Amino acid sequence: MSMNSKNQKSHSSRRDAAVLKEQKDVAFMPQSESLSIELFVPDETANNLIQNGDTNNGPQKEVWFNAFGVPEARQARKEQRSISVKAMDTPLSSQYEQEVRPCIDLIDSLRGFGVDRDLGLPAIAVIGDQSSGKSSVLEALSGVSLPRGSAQNSIAGQGVGISDELISLEIESTIVPDLTLIDLPGIARVAVGNQPVDIGERIKKLIKKFIQKQETINLVVVPCNVDIATTEALKMAQEVDPTGDRTLGILTKPDLVDKGTEKNVVDIVKNLVVELSKGYMIVKCRGQKDINDKITLSVAILKEKAFFEDHEQFRQFFEEGKAGISNLAVRLTKELVNHINKSLPQLRLDVESKLNKSLESMKMHNSAVPSSYSEKMTFIIEKINDFCNHVKSLTSGEEPHDQTKEERYITKVRKEFATWNSFLAKRISDFRDYVRDEVLQYENLYRGRELPGFINYKTFESLMKKEIAQLEDPAIRKMRRITEITREALLHVAEQHFSAFYNLYKVAKVKIATLSYEQEHEAEKFLHAQFKVESTVYCQDSLYSEGLSKLKGNQLWNHGNISLKEMSFHLETYYKIASNRLADQVPMVIRCYILNEMANKVRMAMLQLIQERDHINEYLMEDQDVQRKRDDLKCRIERLRKAQKILLEFG
Repeated sequence: MSMNSKNQKSHSSRRDAAVLKEQKDVAFMPQSESLSIELFVPDETANNLIQNGDTNNGPQKEVWFNAFGVPEARQARKEQRSISVKAMDTPLSSQYEQEVRPCIDLIDSLRGFGVDRDLGLPAIAVIGDQSSGKSSVLEALSGVSLPRGSAQNSIAGQGVGISDELISLEIESTIVPDLTLIDLPGIARVAVGNQPVDIGERIKKLIKKFIQKQETINLVVVPCNVDIATTEALKMAQEVDPTGDRTLGILTKPDLVDKGTEKNVVDIVKNLVVELSKGYMIVKCRGQKDINDKITLSVAILKEKAFFEDHEQFRQFFEEGKAGISNLAVRLTKELVNHINKSLPQLRLDVESKLNKSLESMKMHNSAVPSSYSEKMTFIIEKINDFCNHVKSLTSGEEPHDQTKEERYITKVRKEFATWNSFLAKRISDFRDYVRDEVLQYENLYRGRELPGFINYKTFESLMKKEIAQLEDPAIRKMRRITEITREALLHVAEQHFSAFYNLYKVAKVKIATLSYEQEHEAEKFLHAQFKVESTVYCQDSLYSEGLSKLKGNQLWNHGNISLKEMSFHLETYYKIASNRLADQVPMVIRCYILNEMANKVRMAMLQLIQERDHINEYLMEDQDVQRKRDDLKCRIERLRKAQKILLEFG
């Protein structure tokens, strides 16, 4: 439930009942077009509408239809808004006018723009167990008797209980406090009537959706005659706000406290039981008997004041400003304004971020398909050329920074090549330990009449071929990984350029997938051939001799076996040379087949679509949601720009 006033506004928003709207002594509900007046306002208010209506203009039904935005009466809405509904006498602290009004007007303007659909705005959420007194507190603050069941049944269904659909009622008056309140459903534990068995969990989920927002102050309503430590509402508030910085406790029904137990309530209000940073306040609102006895809200306020002034234990809180609806209105107004001021820096950043994202999204939906064939040809040529240029810049490492929000494609590929090189370097290090064991084994099994230190070339060649062959599978896996990265990058580019055109996007995805698998197969064949070549042990004499001499000069040998020493030097020398070759050759094969050829073939395949003139209309058929998205983005950008302007002007 939302409550507003032009001079002093009181907002509240309620999912299970209503959001109240009071316009300069006028009660109306713009979005409710089929619900009767009796569902949303008490009899006395409905009677005032009828009594104060223009009796010369026919049935009062038209007045109500106009106030609630029914299409047939919208033209007369401006005139009918002069109908007066005498507001209840409610607490108001005019001393806040200068500092409060600009902040409230700012948030009201943002909400009026519809910015609350894009990001959270500062507000106060009211939560409590069923029969905790939430509605009575809101009635006292707003001066309007709230709906208690029938309006809810009209939307959620008889006995069903809750609905995600928002009913808005805004109140504007010169005698209501400046507040924005979100009145959430009372927490239920047991399903009754036709309610679903999981009604409790559904209500909690709905409540949590609101109270977990950092922009929201949580008002937890708890009756004085229950154990506060066991209340579900306070438990939920503590889960989303452990420090209690956004939580204010409200104790209700102090007249129902058993005699002798008042000290328990006093300790709670003094923040000695369950500590909250914002503390607690205590109020006494109309009970069911008062409602049955037709005690007005204004009279109830006077009775509350007398109750606290005469109460021995609770009088101190009234004097300290911690008791009574009047003090609560002042406190909540101040809390909301402080919260708004505190939230403004982040709100500005959020609006700017949301606007930039919306503008970026608009680039994908900005151009509508032309009507004439010649214009369509030009349109699709431009679309495909833009895609091809993007692919070329992507694979050449010249992709503009504004075209990607994540790590650039070429950077990902370069990292994969670097990990391949690191893998080979580590294998060289591990190879030293492996050689010792292998050479000793070969020495024992195959050494003939030769003296120690003489190299058996067949042993050397056999060991070398075996070790290099073990590098083939890692090389294939690396190629496949980079192919996957490339395929995903190209699909992302296609989405950026063609997502608005289902058929064109589908063709692009098929061609990218097909060509990527073809090129992966070609690259794999070449790598197999490369390792087949590497199975022939060969190196230029000068290069090998240089490597061998360098290795012998840099390493100390602590083992006594001279055969092991010589064989290890030769094996490690050749393994380094072969690894260095593969460190370059494998990435070169991948660059040739995956980065270069695959990208070129994708570009050529897409350009060939231009020749398929009979399919141009099919390719340019817009997705059904594109127009809606385009319109939604235009509206969002418009309201966010308005929000950005008003936030900058606010200072």
